[in-house]
Amino acid sequence: MMDAPEQPDARRHERNVFARGATGTLAIQVVRVAAVFGLNVLLARLLGKIAFGRFSYATSIVTILSVLACLGMDGVLLRFVAAYRATADWAKLRGVIRWGVWVAVAAAAGVGLIGSGVVVLLGDRIAPDLRAALLVALSALLPAVALITVLQASLRSLGRPALASLPRFIIRPGLLAAAVVAWVIIHPVEIDAAVALGLDAGAMLLAAALLYLSLRGRLDPSVRQSRPLYAIGEWTGVGLMLMITAALHTINSQTDLLMLGVLRGMGDAGAYKAAVQISLLVMLGNVAANAIAASMIASAHASEDSVAMRRAASRAALAATAFAVPVAAGLGVAGGWLLGVFGEGFAVAWAALGVLLAGYVLNTIAGPAGLLLTMTGRQKQAAVAVGIGVLANIILNAALIPAMGLLGAATATAVSMTIGQVCMVVAVRRRMGLWPTALHALRRVGRA
Repeated sequence: MMDAPEQPDARRHERNVFARGATGTLAIQVVRVAAVFGLNVLLARLLGKIAFGRFSYATSIVTILSVLACLGMDGVLLRFVAAYRATADWAKLRGVIRWGVWVAVAAAAGVGLIGSGVVVLLGDRIAPDLRAALLVALSALLPAVALITVLQASLRSLGRPALASLPRFIIRPGLLAAAVVAWVIIHPVEIDAAVALGLDAGAMLLAAALLYLSLRGRLDPSVRQSRPLYAIGEWTGVGLMLMITAALHTINSQTDLLMLGVLRGMGDAGAYKAAVQISLLVMLGNVAANAIAASMIASAHASEDSVAMRRAASRAALAATAFAVPVAAGLGVAGGWLLGVFGEGFAVAWAALGVLLAGYVLNTIAGPAGLLLTMTGRQKQAAVAVGIGVLANIILNAALIPAMGLLGAATATAVSMTIGQVCMVVAVRRRMGLWPTALHALRRVGRA
């Protein structure tokens, strides 16, 4: 890859684009977290700790299956739309959006049907309330999640990360909260997890419709006028590797909750879900920075501009770390109170929250290593690194949860997350010749 000559105006433009995109996305993410936090508190209080545990358990399964069902098309869209836009290949740009959306939705419907059949066949081996929740989640929520995921990736790849997040993460929680409250007012019986999941599926579909309209409005007229051109073989090959990487990431993020539910019961799963929800606040800066850096890295890679790519990665690492460290410190102090907001019995997850916060801070300092690998065609190396982390996570959770409960799950997650991230940092250094960590980015800034 050839280095493009340094241009002060180009660097200033990159910096401004990154700052605007990251700031806008961060604002959306802050509102999103507030909305999701409020929604989870509402659900926890209306459902109770056990039913909220069932809801969380079912949504965790949907989260994992949606990654498999999308077949990596969200990653394909995020990478190739940005690349085709940089090279003005409008025909392939239109083709990849069409292909990605249809493949993801069809695959999700198939996976949901198979999953529902498995739940029915298991019959009484699954508690009735949990069985009802799983059937609704698999048949209704899963296809809706797959649809909104690929639409969101398409809009993100056009350089609109904030707008892409709005329907799913702001509008949908608001719609679901309103629907749940209306249900409770209209129906005298207590709301259960299955009803909440059905209402969530409806809210997700409405948000997806809004996202589709936004995407159509942001496409260049040249794209809409072009006859779609399909590179199915290339997209499928890349998509499958990205799917494996994303699936491993998702399994890694849900292993603790799922294994807690199996080994310790839905009550512990519900309390742990609250701790996870709070700890993810640390990652807001990471999400915002990576959302804008992804398209910049993919475009720079397509243009063979390694200098611009390195700058995008450095900005992402520094911005995310500058946000994560003070937020983690604040949450560590206020964690007990925040858990108490969820209701009685949730404060038992306070120690687990502290461990999760430490793990996410270390993950942020390591920088956007995974993003660099997946956006530059090195998804195999990313998959291997994440796979090592997943294996460590499963082993550690199985060993620590029986003896330590929630604290064991959090420890297993933090340690395995760090192992996987270190592997990706080493892969970036060996394959691309650069260090992606915030510490190295800070050193480069100091020498500049």
